[in-house]
Amino acid sequence: MTNFADLAGIVRSTLDAVHGEVARLKPRDRMAGPHGANVPSLDRVETDIDACFWRDTEFEARRRAQPMVGMTGQRMASRSPEIYASTGHAGPFAVGDHLARPKTGELFEIVSRDPDDVGNTILGLAAIKGT
Repeated sequence: MTNFADLAGIVRSTLDAVHGEVARLKPRDRMAGPHGANVPSLDRVETDIDACFWRDTEFEARRRAQPMVGMTGQRMASRSPEIYASTGHAGPFAVGDHLARPKTGELFEIVSRDPDDVGNTILGLAAIKGT
């Protein structure tokens, strides 16, 4: 590992420790195959994790510049990440799992995950409604 990579790892860990908050990981599984209903997992249990949340400040600008419009003229739903979370949690994450943010009452679906090779994972999150 280079000195820069070491420094980046220290900065990420410090940022997570200072600005992180408790979030609730709610594992989800597909019932009856990949196209089945998305239901709470029976094998993996809900877990509290520490996560540092941040927003993509360019997201709204990109949305305004390139709106996704369907054939009916109505805006299509996009599942691209609206907010990101960095966590050092070593447990399994799956795209489709839910992440609750008790501090604000928000609920997110994990739409992407990107391990950074220094012990943390960046989660791309999309807001959803529900509990």
